[in-house]
Amino acid sequence: MDESIAQYRYWGLEIRIVFVLIAIVFFLLAIFNFFHSPVRGLIYLGITIVVVLAIRLDYNHHLISMDEKSITFEKIKWAKMGTKRLSLRWSEVDYIATQRFGFFDLWKKTEIVSKQGKTISAFSFMEDYFHFLNDIVRWGKNANIDKLTQDLIAGRAEL
Repeated sequence: MDESIAQYRYWGLEIRIVFVLIAIVFFLLAIFNFFHSPVRGLIYLGITIVVVLAIRLDYNHHLISMDEKSITFEKIKWAKMGTKRLSLRWSEVDYIATQRFGFFDLWKKTEIVSKQGKTISAFSFMEDYFHFLNDIVRWGKNANIDKLTQDLIAGRAEL
């Protein structure tokens, strides 16, 4: 692989976080219900096992590759079943914007939008999110970059 190509990979964590919380709730319900009603406790334990299996079977992952010419987003589902690919040249990028979302606005979502309206999104729970922001600002220098993205890079806002 060429050294000028940066690659950022993140899994379908946005779905997994919700499923993990649901699994924890059902597991706690199973523990507390074993003392009062063993049958209901087994039902909740069964639901917990099904949710954990669903988490394990979620093989969506995303790959963002970029160099000085373009940025490419790949969504690979079930590792071999299919790939969705979107590529934007840096000259086509209109603006780069970051929004806060989630509980207490803890997570961030960065969108890279082209002049044709195509969008590539990346989330703050991906590995190396800070380096990702540095790279998109460096290579997308012709795009309009919002204040939150610039503040995150400069350290004036928390990741």
